[in-house]
Amino acid sequence: MRRMLVVLAALASLLVVPLPSAAADCFGWSGQLPLRDAVSANACVQVAPGVWDVDDFVVVPAGHTVRGTPGGDRSATVLRAVQPWENTVAEGILNDDGSNGAPFVVADLTLESGGLATSALCCRGFTARNVVLQGARCYGLGIAGVRVDVTDSLIRHNGAWSGCPSPPGAGVYVVSTVAGPSNWAPRIANTTIRDNTGPGLDIASVWGGQLIGNTIVANTNWAGISLFGSHWLIEGNTVRHPATNQGQPYQRPCASGPSGERSAAIMLCQLHDTDNDVTTDNVVRGNAVSSWYGILLVGNDETRPYWAPRTNTVENNDVTGSVHGCADDFRPGQWFSDQNTWTGNNCSGSPNSGPSYF
Repeated sequence: MRRMLVVLAALASLLVVPLPSAAADCFGWSGQLPLRDAVSANACVQVAPGVWDVDDFVVVPAGHTVRGTPGGDRSATVLRAVQPWENTVAEGILNDDGSNGAPFVVADLTLESGGLATSALCCRGFTARNVVLQGARCYGLGIAGVRVDVTDSLIRHNGAWSGCPSPPGAGVYVVSTVAGPSNWAPRIANTTIRDNTGPGLDIASVWGGQLIGNTIVANTNWAGISLFGSHWLIEGNTVRHPATNQGQPYQRPCASGPSGERSAAIMLCQLHDTDNDVTTDNVVRGNAVSSWYGILLVGNDETRPYWAPRTNTVENNDVTGSVHGCADDFRPGQWFSDQNTWTGNNCSGSPNSGPSYF
């Protein structure tokens, strides 16, 4: 009998699964000191599973890492904004230090703003993977600088709270910080952006980004992807945006297409060309989209014939389910020979059918 008990005890010991712990080179944080102090003092901080209240934004030094359990359930570790919270204009729960040093890393956790923080994650110089960004007053992800790379994440339920400086907010807000465009070139890939109050992505005068393989659904207001900018690659995304929404509420020249003021799955807009603030040379390729307008290129060509999106490439997109598949505000020959190129799209229900010009 004693031998049997010894054997059973040995077997039981083999079934004990050790609790996840931080690697030797990563500080294990479980509330023993303020998170801001831990992140400042340690190049890597691994936050223990649980819901952790933070009442002030955390600056992450360049090159540092804040993570949950590596490769683990990102909902198991939550950093939650709570009162009292500093009501600054551009803070997130986690923010860069403004040094333009090596990007910091955030991974395998959830940032829950609870309507307090302006964003969940902001503003430049970071790599985010396997994170959830939710509950922000204005936008889940704020981008206002270079070297931003976001993959395999979820951005949801942002922008529904009052006090946003520029309502209605968005899932992702990408903005220039100077007069004219900024070449921030962010990359967002394999990420779900859904159920945000405002567009899925609102891109304002920023160039050179990539949106690849994302799912952008059930957001509100005028577009799933709203792009004022140039040299973007928008490829392989699924964009399903409500067709019941109205057009762009703030920039009237971009509010209306050939069948009225309606929302679009993907909208490219140009208002003027001051400071070279134009919408040109974008590639919109291989996306599956639906809304009132599937793909809408619209501008202020009533004022100047060349104040509209030009020299963009729109190819091999499926607009099935849209009320009005494709629309282009820049007719061939409207201004020299720099029209947009449409190929391989089913704009009118058949392969390689073109847009409506208006």
